[in-house]
Amino acid sequence: APESDASFGVFNTGVMVCRPSIEKYNHAVGILMASYRIDQPAVNEAYSGSIAPLNPIFNLHGNFAQTGKVAPEDASVVHFTGVKPTYADIDLLRDVCRGRVRAERRLEGADRSYKEFCDMMLEDQVMKRLSPDLRQALHMAQRM
Repeated sequence: APESDASFGVFNTGVMVCRPSIEKYNHAVGILMASYRIDQPAVNEAYSGSIAPLNPIFNLHGNFAQTGKVAPEDASVVHFTGVKPTYADIDLLRDVCRGRVRAERRLEGADRSYKEFCDMMLEDQVMKRLSPDLRQALHMAQRM
């Protein structure tokens, strides 16, 4: 289950642990298709009453890092909110690989996590699973 996010007044659905249920899934998809553009409100409605928060170390995002709830180095799961590290922009990818992130809703204080993410993607066992375009972009970002 996700950690509560007061800025939305609901649970953040970026990182979730759940018991698989085709009924809950179909309910959430039905809500989403009928009325929402994003998944978070639909998931919150479909799972209402059965959501419990995770410890913030399992869903570290900007709010938790900024308020000091979790130190970035203590995170088990980093939730890249806002612009994602692999957003299709070579300049952004270059900055991510260098640990410098300029996105508005970046994970404050966790630039090292972005660099670690990029370094992990450059490992041979991961690189072979990436699309040719992303592999090329990562190599280009490293040379810039």
